[in-house]
Amino acid sequence: TSKPIHYAEILNGLSEYLKHIDERNVRIIRAMCKYGLNISRVAKESGLPLTSVKYRMDKLINNGLVRLVAKINFSRIGIRTVAAMLYKPQIPGDYLLDILAEANQYLSYASKCFSNSNSIYTIHRIPIGHEVDFEAYLNKLKKLNLIRDYEILWATGSYYFPPGFEWFDFKGKVWVSRWSDWVKEIDRASAILPKSLNSISNVIFKIDSVDSELLYRLEMNATVNISEVASQINISPQLARYHYLKHLVETGIVEGFSAIVTPYPLQLLAPAIFFLEFPNSTLMSKFINSLSGKPFAHSVIRVANENKVISQFFINAVEIVQFLKTLNSLIDIGVIKDFSYFLLDLSRFYHGTLPYNALKDGVWIYSHNEYVERLKAVSEKIVEKLKTASTISFKYY
Repeated sequence: TSKPIHYAEILNGLSEYLKHIDERNVRIIRAMCKYGLNISRVAKESGLPLTSVKYRMDKLINNGLVRLVAKINFSRIGIRTVAAMLYKPQIPGDYLLDILAEANQYLSYASKCFSNSNSIYTIHRIPIGHEVDFEAYLNKLKKLNLIRDYEILWATGSYYFPPGFEWFDFKGKVWVSRWSDWVKEIDRASAILPKSLNSISNVIFKIDSVDSELLYRLEMNATVNISEVASQINISPQLARYHYLKHLVETGIVEGFSAIVTPYPLQLLAPAIFFLEFPNSTLMSKFINSLSGKPFAHSVIRVANENKVISQFFINAVEIVQFLKTLNSLIDIGVIKDFSYFLLDLSRFYHGTLPYNALKDGVWIYSHNEYVERLKAVSEKIVEKLKTASTISFKYY
């Protein structure tokens, strides 16, 4: 049974949560986007004392207000991002998440989501050249009667929106939503897409085992210290820094960091993915750039060969109706052609890293037949488990 919601507790928690947003912390957060957890550089950039910066950074991260992520250009190491909607699971969604996580090691993210029907939203990062294999893998899900249908969306890149505080009232300690102002900003926004959304890199760098270990640790936890990683993989800190700077940073594989700010406690958020289609690439670019610094904007994936994006938003649950009205007004004035959305169920989701152990002599191994066999074996085991559970009714049979 679900726990009762105590709104007074949530509101008290909100007040305490927003106390952490002040002008000094904002300077630190912006500096973290440039320098990650390099405290001395963050202190210099923000103009604050080193001891104060360390204390404040620890509090921001520990309280869940800020999450640091490494911006990795996967196409530069021969990896392509693909999003997929798996429609109408024929077994309970939690079990399907387990199957997906166990079957294919290239799964990066999966979450249950809801709209007019239950679905699963997934992101896989697969080696370039295995696109046909991956589509066959999704088709196997359908043939095994695990899902009713699917939609596949190949991406040209992804982008984390930089944090912004234009909508925050520092004196009153509240977010002030300015929806009509945002609509006006779109026309003035740049028509040049962020670099990481432009196209798949034509240059692929061959990385080695040390590079892959560093990327694995960064993807798993961007707050990791390079010296700590060196100790974990039994190399010197000097060699680890050399690989990080020369092989990953200078090649553009690691493009920096992004500090993701969660504007409200999770209990007050309506996390969602929006599929947004535009009349042309100019309006698509302007819309994306207008989202920069908006508290609800988390990330965006550009769909290949279309004027279409998949955006993840963290919207205040109280304001989701106003947000939808604003998007509909953008359809009325011709900025957006169409949109659809799904609410994400973050009570249970999967988040993984690229399988760096699948890198052999600089080449990514994608074992399609193995994944299909594993998919079949794991699904048979789970379906049998469901079959013997007397209290669960499901559609598989």
